[in-house]
Amino acid sequence: MKKKERKIILRWACPYCQHELDAQLHCQCGFAADFRNSMYYIHRTDESWDKCMIERCGWIEASKERGVYVDNDDHFFLPDGRPHLREFYKESKTHIDKFIAVADLNGRLCLDLGASLGWVETYMLRCIPTLNLIALEVNDDPICGLGRAESLKRRAGVDFTCLVADMHYIPLANNSVDLVFSVDALHHFRNLDVVFKEIHRVLRPRGTFYGLNEPDRPDGADEDSYVKSHIEVELRHGIIERRPTIAEYLKMGECLNLRVANDEVNLAKNVLTAGLFLAGVKT
Repeated sequence: MKKKERKIILRWACPYCQHELDAQLHCQCGFAADFRNSMYYIHRTDESWDKCMIERCGWIEASKERGVYVDNDDHFFLPDGRPHLREFYKESKTHIDKFIAVADLNGRLCLDLGASLGWVETYMLRCIPTLNLIALEVNDDPICGLGRAESLKRRAGVDFTCLVADMHYIPLANNSVDLVFSVDALHHFRNLDVVFKEIHRVLRPRGTFYGLNEPDRPDGADEDSYVKSHIEVELRHGIIERRPTIAEYLKMGECLNLRVANDEVNLAKNVLTAGLFLAGVKT
């Protein structure tokens, strides 16, 4: 007998009061979300979102400075379809492949925090077509942000939900997501304590979290000095750059029973660049 597919219902929530939104994306508190250009816009309009917009502009300007703010077709070949992409995204792809191998993904509703262009979703859906994915990103730019996802989806023949929102105020209902993950993104979040608590809130009981290819800093090194010596372009354009120690990651992720799982999945870690494979579960 063919296994019956689970019907996925997205339960959107107000980023202010966390009450569930109605079918018109309205909240009882007066908040109204928007859907345009194939993306849900469900975010606050206060000082916290102003900070996200500084980050959005920073990514655009940093991309321009690096000469990669170009409407070419490289995005269709991420992460390894061309030689220069294969080298640049080597670590990320290795982590994603390990994640696909060890996580229970089939038919699950999964949320990606800091989804960038949506290329991770496109890649994962080629491997597991039954996945249900929400790509959350603050940057909706059509070249270096989530605005690029629609063309990726059409080219690859896949589909996922695009959400423009702040990961510090995830607009999803309590206990509504099976799995949350993040690829090369946790170190760009302003307040990881808040983000981990939000992940815990939206996960269903026994729901899982994975942080892939995350950089850290050596014990005893000053974070500000360490970051300034390693990531100059991003800082100049107002992009958030954090480098917690392993102990600091685990402390902030205590609510998810966070652990470093590199040895469990046979994955080497390079502390000078990136490489933490973080895993947690909501109990």
